[in-house]
Amino acid sequence: MDLIHLVPSLPIALVDALRECGISKDMDFLFSGTVDDLLPRLSAYPIARDELVSCMAQIAELASAPASTGTERYIQVRHSRAIALDFQTGIRDLDGLLDGFGGSRVIEISGVKGSGKTALALQLALTHLSTVPDSSILWLDTTGDFEAEKGPQWLSMAEGQAAATALERLQVSLPLNGVEEADALLATLRLSLSNPLGDGLVTRCVVIDTVTKLLASRLSGTSSQGHAIMTAFMRELRSLARTYSLTVYVINDTSSAQPHNPASAVTFNTRKPALGPSFAFLTDACLWLAKYDTHDIDDDSRTTTHVAKVLRSRTTQSGRWCTFKIRDGIFLQSC
Repeated sequence: MDLIHLVPSLPIALVDALRECGISKDMDFLFSGTVDDLLPRLSAYPIARDELVSCMAQIAELASAPASTGTERYIQVRHSRAIALDFQTGIRDLDGLLDGFGGSRVIEISGVKGSGKTALALQLALTHLSTVPDSSILWLDTTGDFEAEKGPQWLSMAEGQAAATALERLQVSLPLNGVEEADALLATLRLSLSNPLGDGLVTRCVVIDTVTKLLASRLSGTSSQGHAIMTAFMRELRSLARTYSLTVYVINDTSSAQPHNPASAVTFNTRKPALGPSFAFLTDACLWLAKYDTHDIDDDSRTTTHVAKVLRSRTTQSGRWCTFKIRDGIFLQSC
């Protein structure tokens, strides 16, 4: 996380002095040497050694995973599973793959273009908003491809008690300038969740469409900096999910998997989730989607068939899969 967005904050003059030393993020600060290494570099900001030690301890605490006892963790897991049912598609087999799509989890949805990733996330978001009147959802559109007209089209068929105000509670932001802008939006979200406004609305879900756009350009086979940025960003998502009972969907593109992807439910698939193998350890589950051509002569031309498979999950069985249909590009239906 950028040092300027830490809560509680560091002195602005110290943040500026650290930036002059090439230190702008929490990981830069923690891994830029010892306190005695840093002190001579901070000539622009005279600081006592004990004060710098205190600042480093503060940042280390904010960057660390929160400690918890076994009993506390058990209660958290039970609570997470209970609220997982708050996010469902309404398709029994699809919802059963991950025991619902909610809970304090970061869920990766991956697949090639046209596989139904955005349609799935949109149905989950709007189904929730149309039935839970005090919820809001933050949607980070990193590509600028969000099709606003699909919201009203989907909600025209919704029956939820809060459908009339659902779009007002879907907050779409465009972090088109990279992961730093997304970091700033997440920092603002954390601040708002820590100090809720009086409107009664609670952000319960974050959608990032796509996370690939934010991170892929930073990854390199010759430098570890991009992987550090990716790890720090995903750790912040998991921290938000666990601290504030958020559900996070990260939509991921694909990369080549020649001659085929052995984890896919479709044997001829030659793609796999993008961002490399280390990304798989940074989420709680990965759901792979693929469009399936049935070639049935009586198929409705407005409907496509899709396969969903659990590539990995911390809480449910990996390898399970099901089929579902998408009508008009947005309405998910059972087969």
